[in-house]
Amino acid sequence: MSTFKPVSSQISLPSLEDEIFKYWKEHNTFQKSIDQRSTKNPFIFVDGPPFVTGSPHYGSLLPSIAKDIVPRYQTMLGKRVRRVFGWDCHGLPIEEKVSKQFGIKSNIELEEQFGIERYVKECRKYVQSVTNDWRWYIEKIGRWVDMDNAYYTMNFEFMESVLWAFKQIYNKGYIYKGKRVSLFSTDTSTPVSQFEVAMDPDNYRDVDELSIFVKFKLNQLPEILQNKKLEKKPIYLLAWTTTPWTIPANFALAVNKDFVYTLVEYDNEYFIVAKERLAYTFNKPGQEVGNLEKDEIKILAEFNGGQLERLSYNPAYDFFIDHSNENDFKIVMEFVDGISLENYISSSAPLTYRRCHRAYPSYDWRTRRHGRTSCRQSAHGLNLFGQQAYWQKPI
Repeated sequence: MSTFKPVSSQISLPSLEDEIFKYWKEHNTFQKSIDQRSTKNPFIFVDGPPFVTGSPHYGSLLPSIAKDIVPRYQTMLGKRVRRVFGWDCHGLPIEEKVSKQFGIKSNIELEEQFGIERYVKECRKYVQSVTNDWRWYIEKIGRWVDMDNAYYTMNFEFMESVLWAFKQIYNKGYIYKGKRVSLFSTDTSTPVSQFEVAMDPDNYRDVDELSIFVKFKLNQLPEILQNKKLEKKPIYLLAWTTTPWTIPANFALAVNKDFVYTLVEYDNEYFIVAKERLAYTFNKPGQEVGNLEKDEIKILAEFNGGQLERLSYNPAYDFFIDHSNENDFKIVMEFVDGISLENYISSSAPLTYRRCHRAYPSYDWRTRRHGRTSCRQSAHGLNLFGQQAYWQKPI
């Protein structure tokens, strides 16, 4: 006699799932898979908890399945695997949800009208409501995990355990003091991670913004210009940016050695500008640029970008003068991690320079730490901030 039930040809997969899940529940199968293994043969599985910011989605369910497969396999090998669910109750995403729910627009409104104590209670209430919704999804995908004893990062016990672990690492000498580049929320006055900014599609929006033209003083006369009869006055590199707040961290300029740059005289001052961007820079029709009859923009010399390499310039701000080295505040065409910087400089950019900053973006900071002048692609050319006048022009 067969010990197996006959299999119907009209099987319903959802009904079969429900039957299996019911069997697991009635026989406490998950817990038995732990209790029947020896405590002397453990497999430690640390589960990175999801954010408590809404119902689970593909991006959270897919790794959840992987988190189930690994412990199941180790259990089949005879290991005792303790599996406990967790909740990342990181404050900022939860606060954003609660503020949106109650229409809170500012910290002043929160503190003076809504009240901090009430706000904290609503945040905890939101966490509880969302975590209750997750159980159905986790059970439906067949994951074995203890959700009844789940940990919450907002609980004091968890925070104390993190501080204890940190202290153990510190006592062993594994903690060092360093610096990193972080995104910063001006609304909440706190750093935020790149992941947090990118995780929601409505975090980005297109805006109209002013850009600025700036000038920056060279410390040496390019060799190709030394035989030119020029007046004794400064020569400026003319640059353009939509992000002037990055300028204090500027440590280098990059040019393309194959592009043609020009020395021009405009408004009784000398500027070096890429030839292809003269009309754009001075907001003049192309046929008027360099027309001596107009006597406004005079082209005094033309040369390729290679003539500018390693020339130095004055920093816009003196914040980091004491921390600079001989490679800082130079015009470069170097290779960084095997990539030629000049390849990143486009003739369609407003001024065909590119920015090289110590801290913006994080790639610049990482390479700068190793003693190299670091540059990275900028969609709008070099960001510089001149020491004197600047012009504003819409993008």
